[in-house]
Amino acid sequence: MRHTYSLLALFGILLFPSGLIHSQETVVIKFITDELPQVLSRESVQVAAAEQAATNAMRLISLSPHALRVSTYMDNPIKSQLRVSSEYHREYVQASVAKFQAAFAQNSKQTLQELSLESPTWTNFVVNNSLKTYLQKAIQANDYDTVIEELSAYYGLEGTSVRQTLLIPADVFAASAVRYMVYHPHKMNLRLRELMNSVYCRGYHRNIEAFLKKNRLTLADQENLYDLLQKAYQAYSKEIKESVDSLAVQMPLTAYEEAAHAAREFIHKTGRFPSFNAGPAERKLATTIDLLLLNAHINQFKPINEAVEALQELRQLYPLPILAKERFMEEYKRFVQHHSGQAPRPWHEGEYPIGEALLYDSYQYYMSVDPRWTQTFVNSVHGTLK
Repeated sequence: MRHTYSLLALFGILLFPSGLIHSQETVVIKFITDELPQVLSRESVQVAAAEQAATNAMRLISLSPHALRVSTYMDNPIKSQLRVSSEYHREYVQASVAKFQAAFAQNSKQTLQELSLESPTWTNFVVNNSLKTYLQKAIQANDYDTVIEELSAYYGLEGTSVRQTLLIPADVFAASAVRYMVYHPHKMNLRLRELMNSVYCRGYHRNIEAFLKKNRLTLADQENLYDLLQKAYQAYSKEIKESVDSLAVQMPLTAYEEAAHAAREFIHKTGRFPSFNAGPAERKLATTIDLLLLNAHINQFKPINEAVEALQELRQLYPLPILAKERFMEEYKRFVQHHSGQAPRPWHEGEYPIGEALLYDSYQYYMSVDPRWTQTFVNSVHGTLK
């Protein structure tokens, strides 16, 4: 149990700001060099967890303070709001593509049933159940106009394109929302739902709900609602733009861009991607990139996800050497047995014949393509040492 508390204490250190982490660096290293071998020598299921704790510790120590803050600063309200907005945006883009496919099918005399057979997922993005049912009926009736009109109305696609950014003009937003409420009393299109779910527009919610409760909208109601929605969307747009410019977004964005720039420079000089199995400078860059990509899921919104994708593309274009599956299984078993249950580490340059970091890279690769098989295999290897 003493070692379990040591691991918890280690992760407690990692959650403090970078200055405190670096001041505690000798404590962490002392834990790794003095206490960890005792943990690893015990033949128990905790071996893998202890090894992963040490791996995380060494990764964090090797990072620059800037990337370190990004990696340990998991989330905040600004990131949450931008991520929600980006999720809406993805659905708008999918709807725009589906609308184009329906229009293309109509012009080419292809039936909607044929389109569904050819592209069975072309309307799978639709979440709203009533809209989904309505579209299915229209597809069965081969009613192109209804499919196109319903997609346009619910997703507010009038005046937009597939290249549309996160935000659209306030007048386009207001017009599409009012038009949908006129023809669908008590209901909101998706763009209005986005606005009503935003913390940035709480001051407008009550007034908008008053219009939603009406059985019908008079011309005066429509004009008043149009003006109200324009003001609400302008306020929403302002907050989104300010959020994108905030330190909470610009700091991780800079970290991903700097990592991609450093990777390009390295690739230009060497013709390959940075590796863990290298000198301190290259290993530091490799661990920085690895940790940034491991934390990419908390930054799935513009503009950060574009910087993440650029970094991911570089890794895909210049993949690290990976052992073939059978060779990986053979070498992993041999390594774990030889090192008393220790899993391969990314930073260690030891004397293992094929290179410990290469074995680690191969493990990470198979975890990414088939995590269930890889985890089962690894567990079975460590289980034989009990």
